Amino acid sequence: MLPIRRRCHFLLDAQKGWKALKIRYRIRYGGGYVTSVFIGHRAEPDKWSRDTERCLKNTTHGDDRVPASVINRDLQAAEEAIESAFSYFEEQEYLPTPEELKAKYTEIIGSSLGLKIQKPTTDIAKSDRLLDQWDRFVEVESVRRSWGERQLANLRTTRMHIARYDNNATFNSLSSEWVGGLVHYLTNKRGLQNASVDKTLRMIKRFLSWARQLELYDKDYRPYFDVRLKGADANRSEVYLTWEELSKLYTVDLRLHSEHVARDLFCFLCFTGLRYSDLKRLTHDNITEKSIRFHSQKTDTYTEVDLNDYSRAILNRYKGSDYPLPTMAEQRLNRTIKEVCKQAGIDAPITRLRYSGSRRTEDTRPKYEFVTSHIGRHTFVVTALTLGIPSEVIRKFTGHKTEKTMRPYLAIVDKLKAQEMAKFNRPLTTAMADD
Repeated sequence: MLPIRRRCHFLLDAQKGWKALKIRYRIRYGGGYVTSVFIGHRAEPDKWSRDTERCLKNTTHGDDRVPASVINRDLQAAEEAIESAFSYFEEQEYLPTPEELKAKYTEIIGSSLGLKIQKPTTDIAKSDRLLDQWDRFVEVESVRRSWGERQLANLRTTRMHIARYDNNATFNSLSSEWVGGLVHYLTNKRGLQNASVDKTLRMIKRFLSWARQLELYDKDYRPYFDVRLKGADANRSEVYLTWEELSKLYTVDLRLHSEHVARDLFCFLCFTGLRYSDLKRLTHDNITEKSIRFHSQKTDTYTEVDLNDYSRAILNRYKGSDYPLPTMAEQRLNRTIKEVCKQAGIDAPITRLRYSGSRRTEDTRPKYEFVTSHIGRHTFVVTALTLGIPSEVIRKFTGHKTEKTMRPYLAIVDKLKAQEMAKFNRPLTTAMADD
């Protein structure tokens, strides 16, 4: 994946004679590109925070007296849409022009508002071209299963890989040789890691399962995907924060408001086990005196998580706000929490073994470089298991459906217990031996 360095800021455009100024989102990226998008709102400078780049809460703006909560919500949507657009191009390993970036931003914003881009009206129901049916699969299943933006981004990436490998492939093209060629293309031409290749193959198998249910395809495709990819099942759960590291993060002195917010959001994930997609959707109706109650966006299951002293303390910091917790684009949170963890001294070396085809590489970096929002969920599960909370109870908090999904975490805890037991393997003192 090609990382695109960027700096994005909300600014108020000075306009003579206007009390409320246009809000502009300025984006600098790629070492020289500069572009802007206008949000469609105006804000009054004396009711605007340059620190948070948001309207001050409980204020109204302009002649229409638009509430700050409405403006801030749209600012958040714009920020997330730009981050999603960058993520799309990073997955393609392509540096977009400003026009291409804004076009993708417009598409994502339109999708979030329920708008659809007009598509050709040709009937593809009977087409056997893979990409025609792939588009139909995404259109139908994304509504039926309420897929989130991350899932849709993964599907767009998979489609891109198929198109670049064999744009005109049909169902009849599928074979062991076709799948093997795709794997070779992704590892040798695109340079993907085996874990990413495995994800692509799983997406395609899910699509083919759907096609068989609709009788678009009648062959048993499973033997075609009998591919052995080294390292594809690597235990990503091994990256988590120890209780000592979490304590250092929770108490580290920070200067910037954005760092305080990122730290609170990440620690809340560590103390509750929520996914960030669920945290962002929390309202005051989801919070009770003793617990958080919500329907998971990913699985649509009802979940109740008990509050502990730490998660309750974080909620109390934001009492009186429009939402229980402030929101931040996930990509921005991931960037900021790395810096916060660095300041907290969470820098133990972590080595990850990666494979691209048969090529093996070892990637050793300080732990803070691996920290993302999802590491908060890992931290919660490992901490809970270490404290002796039964895995069945933890699964009710986290929404893990089967015991199999808990095995990577159980393996970590077993390893920790073995390390602790090894402390007994030392010589007894003379006095103790005499006793």
